[in-house]
Formats: sequence, C-alpha cells, structure tokens
Amino acid sequence: MNVEVRLQDALDAYRAQVTVSPDLLGRIETRVERRPAWPNPRVLRPVAIALVVIAMIAVSIAVLRSTTSGDGGSAAAHQRTVAGADRTCDALTSGIAGARIVFETPTAYASVAATRADLARAAAARLRRINASAADRSNLTSAIAHFGAAADQAERARAAAQGGDLAAARGEFDGFDGAIARARDDLVAMGATRCQPEG
Repeated sequence: MNVEVRLQDALDAYRAQVTVSPDLLGRIETRVERRPAWPNPRVLRPVAIALVVIAMIAVSIAVLRSTTSGDGGSAAAHQRTVAGADRTCDALTSGIAGARIVFETPTAYASVAATRADLARAAAARLRRINASAADRSNLTSAIAHFGAAADQAERARAAAQGGDLAAARGEFDGFDGAIARARDDLVAMGATRCQPEG
C-alpha cells in the first residue's frame, strides 16, 4: 500500500468531522472588500508630521545659507572678498618679482613671458573662486577680465620672443604691466590694501 493512500485513509476520520459552511467564501470576499485602500489614519498622522518637520528644517537651512552666502552684500561677505583679493595680490606680487628678465635673450624673454602668463591666469582663477558680495561683484569681474588680458599680453610677448623680436616682446610686457595695474586698481577700489601698486 502506498504511503499517500495510507495518509488519506488516516485523515478521512478527521475530514468527516469538519463541515464547511456554504457561505464561507462570500464572507471572506466581503471582509476583503470592506478593507480600506489607505492605511490606518493613526499610521498616517506621524508620517505627515515627520514630513512637515523635514520640510521646515529644509526651508530653515536654505534661508540660513542664503543669508550667509555673501549674496546679500553683508559686511562679512565683503571682508571675505577683500581677504581673498589681498591673498591674490600677495601671490601675484611675489610671483612677478621672481619673473624678471636677467639676460636679454629670446629664451629668457619667452620663459619670463610664460611664467607671467601663468601668474595672471592663476590670479584670475583665484578671484573666480571668491563668493563676492553684490557690492564687490563688478570690481571683481573687472579685475578678472584685466588679469585675463594680462595673460594674453604675456602670451603675445612669448610668441614675439620665440620669433626673435625682443622689441615687440618688450611692448607686450608693457601691456602686461598696464593690465596688471588696472586689475590691482579694481581690487584696491574694493578695499584690498595689499594690492596697492609697488612703489
């Protein structure tokens, strides 16, 4: 005799004792239909409160960031802008002091011109990273443009020197010095004390 058949025979005695109600399936379907589509309101209330609190915190952080970002022209933002301009001028002054022409040769002129172009580009890049106050933004933008012009002059001086035309290279160096002076003037107008022309 098979194990399954023996199991069926053993369970027949219990199966005979259980009577299934004819409307059982209908009662199950009714209960399922009455179940609400949304979760219990007692569960939703804490979730809604948590969402409101998170939204309030996010708005508070956004407001704090906007008031401290420097866009409002506050005194603290101005001081950060001036400090960044002073550091830029310090780095530029020491760099230009080391980029002087010692020998009147095309190679020396080209080397100094390349160094000065890098210094002007680095100064412009440093100023671009400053989160300037609204009052300082126009002077800072003008200084960045003058540093870019100085870098272009230095590149033209390098090209002239590589071509052996030292007179043209000197003329481009004069243009470089003029552009640097105008950039310094813009930064001095903001209040940068270490950007005064060397005297």
